[in-house]
Amino acid sequence: MKEEDYIRVLFPNYFKKIGLGIIVFTVLAALISSLCHFSIFAPENFAFREGFYCLLVIGMFVYAFSKEKIEDERLSAIRNRVMTYTFYVGVSVTLTITILNIFLKSSPNAPENYKAIDLIFLMFCFYIFLFFTEKRK
Repeated sequence: MKEEDYIRVLFPNYFKKIGLGIIVFTVLAALISSLCHFSIFAPENFAFREGFYCLLVIGMFVYAFSKEKIEDERLSAIRNRVMTYTFYVGVSVTLTITILNIFLKSSPNAPENYKAIDLIFLMFCFYIFLFFTEKRK
């Protein structure tokens, strides 16, 4: 894939602010709900909790795949390297949890088990953190 094609797949730079706004809104709403004694993390609020979790992941997705103000070859190389590391972490975590579930004989349908959204959340956290630190070097 040529450099121009790679840059075209990213969202415009202003989407970074939109993604950050979604993340901040979600975190603040979760904090306010817990302060008002309405915990979105309670088992009876499953749909509410999952909706907020999906909104947080959407915000992270938009933030992670938005262009920087100046997108050059160095940042493209960093993006590629960080995406590779993120993929390695995702596969490693998935395999480790699967193997642990086999050896601990836990039920695959138990609600406390690892879900796909957890993996996506972990990968976006890792990607955003690593990209931010690599970009600052």
